[in-house]
Amino acid sequence: MTRTTARRLALAITLIRVPFGLVFLFWFVYGDEEKALAGLLMLLGVIELTDLLDGFIARSRDAVSELGAMLDPWADSVTRTIVYIALALGGRTHLALPLIMAMRDVTVAYARVVIVTHGGSAAARLSGKSKAWVQGVGAFALLGGPLFAATGSYYTAVSWIVGVVTVLSAVEYIVAAFRSLAAAESNGE
Repeated sequence: MTRTTARRLALAITLIRVPFGLVFLFWFVYGDEEKALAGLLMLLGVIELTDLLDGFIARSRDAVSELGAMLDPWADSVTRTIVYIALALGGRTHLALPLIMAMRDVTVAYARVVIVTHGGSAAARLSGKSKAWVQGVGAFALLGGPLFAATGSYYTAVSWIVGVVTVLSAVEYIVAAFRSLAAAESNGE
């Protein structure tokens, strides 16, 4: 596989996440959940797998691109927000959780703009990767709740964990943005 082919494949895998997320939303909200739970869990698995696969292909074939680096977090944010909106509409979590996720992602995007404007790197931070892992596992936990007769307190606990980790993951980016601004100000920029 050529580098160009690998780059195109990685980008296609990145972008397919969003339509998969929309399929998840409509299937979960409008389908027969009891009959579709196994399929929904598999679709969620495919969504999460594409998040690993695109980066693996790009890195293993030395086909990392600026476009891919930009689109990957966008596709992650949009798709996970769609999944959590579906879970909220289905009563598995509160609608505030996908709102918190979206607000965090917008905040981090602006923080990255500030960081890059002042010469820093917009690369994902450990807190962002941890947040992605917790949101992914949390989606499986919320979706799969009926498999083990989860109660309302279970859904609340999972939602709180996901929400708190999501909010905390923004702190590292915000601090880096303020440091970039402070450094620029002290350099007379």
